[in-house]
Amino acid sequence: MRPRSQRFDIPPEFLRCLKRPNMHLELMLQLMAPDTQYPWPWAQDMIHQFYDELGPEKLLWGSDMPAAERTCLYSQAMDYIRLHCDFLDEQDCQRILGGNAARLFNIDRTGRFRDVYESRTPPGKERVDID
Repeated sequence: MRPRSQRFDIPPEFLRCLKRPNMHLELMLQLMAPDTQYPWPWAQDMIHQFYDELGPEKLLWGSDMPAAERTCLYSQAMDYIRLHCDFLDEQDCQRILGGNAARLFNIDRTGRFRDVYESRTPPGKERVDID
């Protein structure tokens, strides 16, 4: 196990693996340090490093819900990227928060996918626009 002072360091070997064309990284960094508080500035630093090293096309947002509820709210799992990674422009943010996954899994985000998504929205809950 690495010393606590190095727990957020990204090993160069890991970055080399992620640079392969068929590799992508799911960002669920909020689970790495349950002893830290939202909006997790250390996670924003890591995302910035991944962004600089790999580019936005390799990064996928992940929530790990419902397991992540022990460390954060669902909205926080998205907002630490959407609201607090100010180095991301709107297009890159949209890629990371769903566009890359839609591209990788060949999902039409306006057709059948939207129908399936909306059919699973519990009654009385606000519909979340996924575009």
